[in-house]
Amino acid sequence: MQPPLDRTDVVRWLTPLLRQRTLLLPAARAQKPERKFRTQFGGRPTALRGERWPRCGRCHGALRFVCQVDYRHDALHEPRLEVAFITFFYCWECHPWGKEQGPARSWCVRAYPHAAEQEAIVLRSRAAPFTQHFVRARLGLSLPDAVGFERHCPELWAAVPGTSGSREAWANWDVVERAAGELQRAEDLSHPHTRNRGLALGGYPHWVNGPDETPDCGTCGQGMELLVQLSPSPMVDAEWGDVGTLYLFMCRVHINEVGLRIQCT
Repeated sequence: MQPPLDRTDVVRWLTPLLRQRTLLLPAARAQKPERKFRTQFGGRPTALRGERWPRCGRCHGALRFVCQVDYRHDALHEPRLEVAFITFFYCWECHPWGKEQGPARSWCVRAYPHAAEQEAIVLRSRAAPFTQHFVRARLGLSLPDAVGFERHCPELWAAVPGTSGSREAWANWDVVERAAGELQRAEDLSHPHTRNRGLALGGYPHWVNGPDETPDCGTCGQGMELLVQLSPSPMVDAEWGDVGTLYLFMCRVHINEVGLRIQCT
């Protein structure tokens, strides 16, 4: 029989894992409407002079614009990735899940280390854009989901144990989730397992159905950081599968190394 976890031990394991994250909440209008390099979902994307609309590496059709993030101003968490601005495009004809190898990608993240307004243009395509939505940023806290502890805290994973479906293990998970919810000041402590849900920059992902799929950088081999999490939201008209959540990752050192994952309920 697995011994019950002591909350004091759980808090000791969890506290060093706390990370800041930025939550993106609905806003009636752009926070800085005069700026082209602004955070928005849908609408028309911002690019630099000379850039063209990206195309799918498989079907060669035009990708659809999903969102852009003014990381320099709206990413409130620390430490944050060394990028000023990103745009994200996706192909719904090929519907990639992010594990494709090689240059024939059906999605595109453009990362800009610098964002000068005088170099900015607004791209247009023949396809109708998604409805434009704006957000405001709020600083929050984050801890790994239950499945993430195998990667981020093997000692806790072994103590539960995470590989067991026994009644004792479920009771231990309840202790872990309640402590985690309190530490990261989750708004809904009655459902602590949903504490990482939402539109977010940084922090830990909310893995909705499956293991922790954080990709490793193809250059240095280190685990990537969560760039953007796109949970189902009224601000995101784009959809992925059955109530899908899309995750974009980036290497902290090599910002051209990006990864994509999707999980559906």
